[in-house]
Amino acid sequence: EKVNEILGYYKRYLETGSEYDLNKWKVYGLGETGIVEGLVFPNIRRITEFPDPYYLRRLNDGNHFAFGIDFGYAHDPTAICKIGVRNGLNESGVDRLVGKQIFYQSGYNSFDLNNLLPSLGITKKDTLIADPSHGEAIDVLVRKGWNAIRAHKPSGSIKSGIELINKHGIDITVDSAEWLTEQKEYQYRKTLGRY
Repeated sequence: EKVNEILGYYKRYLETGSEYDLNKWKVYGLGETGIVEGLVFPNIRRITEFPDPYYLRRLNDGNHFAFGIDFGYAHDPTAICKIGVRNGLNESGVDRLVGKQIFYQSGYNSFDLNNLLPSLGITKKDTLIADPSHGEAIDVLVRKGWNAIRAHKPSGSIKSGIELINKHGIDITVDSAEWLTEQKEYQYRKTLGRY
């Protein structure tokens, strides 16, 4: 009875294309790790370490990677990540993104980044792409000699950013604990049986 139930997941997937049934088949039929339904970023792989620059595409500024900064508020964490684009093409024919969490802490004063960044191995030659809603903090970093630029976030950029990340896929280092936790929790809201 249980075998028929598990085989039923695969059969329903073939008939309907249901991601739910495919996920159930992968977990119970094949013993693979499943994914949470409705994830905004389902195409994430875990990797052991951030690749050497040799394996990364050179960005517009000449560097092989950049750092992203999301300034925290009173209870929201300040987050800093290292991100690049793999040189090789992935199976879908587009370059795959790669990322590593560098810093994630609540209650941090974003104006103290000048002292924090060097302790994280970040140099003034590195490009810092920062959340534009904290223009004053970005200006302070620039005055202190950091290569900080405002992220371009026009209307609709969140949706297009999600689509871009899902098109390419992203590899995240296994030590990026909070990033991976947020990926699992960042889900579409389900209403009336749909996401």
